[in-house]
Amino acid sequence: MPNTEEKSKSQQIREYYLENPERGLKEASIKFSTSELYCNKLRKQVRKRLKYGIEKKQVKPIESKENSSTFDQKGDKAEYTFYTPVRIVSVDDLVDACDIDLSNWDIERMICNKWEVGAKDKEGVISVTPLFQVKVWLKPKTPNLIVDFIKNTIEEMKAYSPKYPIINRPLKKDPTLFMIDIADPHFGKYASKIETGEDYNIEIAAKRYKEGFDGLLDKGSHYDHEKIVIIGGNDAAHIDNPFNTTTAGTRQDTDKMWHEILERLKWANIAIIERAASVADVLYVHNMSNHDFMLGYCLAQILEAWFHNSPNVKFDVTPQHRKYIQYGRNLIGQTHGDGAKEIDLPSCMAVEAKKAFSVSDYLYWYCKHVHHKIRNIKEGKKHIQLEKDGKGICVINTGLNLEAKDKFNVEYVRSISGTDRWHSTNAFQHSFIAMEGFIHHPEFGQVNRLTHLF
Repeated sequence: MPNTEEKSKSQQIREYYLENPERGLKEASIKFSTSELYCNKLRKQVRKRLKYGIEKKQVKPIESKENSSTFDQKGDKAEYTFYTPVRIVSVDDLVDACDIDLSNWDIERMICNKWEVGAKDKEGVISVTPLFQVKVWLKPKTPNLIVDFIKNTIEEMKAYSPKYPIINRPLKKDPTLFMIDIADPHFGKYASKIETGEDYNIEIAAKRYKEGFDGLLDKGSHYDHEKIVIIGGNDAAHIDNPFNTTTAGTRQDTDKMWHEILERLKWANIAIIERAASVADVLYVHNMSNHDFMLGYCLAQILEAWFHNSPNVKFDVTPQHRKYIQYGRNLIGQTHGDGAKEIDLPSCMAVEAKKAFSVSDYLYWYCKHVHHKIRNIKEGKKHIQLEKDGKGICVINTGLNLEAKDKFNVEYVRSISGTDRWHSTNAFQHSFIAMEGFIHHPEFGQVNRLTHLF
């Protein structure tokens, strides 16, 4: 609470501008050893008071310090009343006057009202006085259990992460990059066959995760991979908090709690990364996504900590929404698909990966989010759809023979997850359930697309 015997810095700055309303910000910031931004905030408040004729001199100061505040607590609620000679006309004024630390408190709700009262003086002149009511209801900030749990786990893993021996690999005669894009697994999603026509739960998700990854590695084993790129994130978890909702608060049908989902995802990903590292060096790329914006990011940090001592496994787990991988003459863009519109992706690539863009002939975007296959080619203003999943069918445009070179190739990747009640009710189902992989050659672009169907 504020010290009534010594004026706070904010009160001193207000008084300074009350007496010198036209003074600049630089002079005040030097005088009071604070930022120009903070001085500007207080100067605006003073000028607002002067505009309405509210001057500190008009308010009679509190003479008794003993009765300047009251505190009344009833059960788990308390009311604090604080008397100040400064007129309170905004929530910022109230926070400053009561010295409320917003790092420890959240403003749950507020009331800000203004009205005017008119009265005649002795000479019969009517003067109008503005009155203000400002109330706030506070609640203490609750500790973020998920973030604390993740931080502790990451620190433990860095301290005790296993030491993987370096694998020296021979030079490849005809090298390739194998990108396995695990799209929308939704660990923790629950679906019942009697309601949606198919079962889905964390056990099925984990089984498909392993089966699909192993299946793609086997299908692509006749290529000489110099690098395997694992695309993670992309709604790996179905929920993002203890309330079984997405990041935005949409309620979901789940079969496990958030910590059980995270634990299962951790071991599932460790297993596939170790499996991939036995074949080629690995790059794990995390895509931020809408169902598990925070939990998915934390999972990626845990995995990076686990492989802290593995020289053959690298990570790109920044929270950027769009990621880029350059491989030979390929420039590969990765995003979940819930952010930038498809029409804006080519210009995003040209600006955000300018150097790689200038030396790349084959330009690709891989998106997720929609849970079904769409493949488009863009050349200038020309937009051609080459492939699209329907209900139980995939329509492929075979009348065109378009070279991928010097064009933007945009592809949406199929999901391994089942259909929950909401999607079934709205008939967003019956697309192919699959995990997909894409093989890129450093000189010839994408040379193969592999699909493991479930």
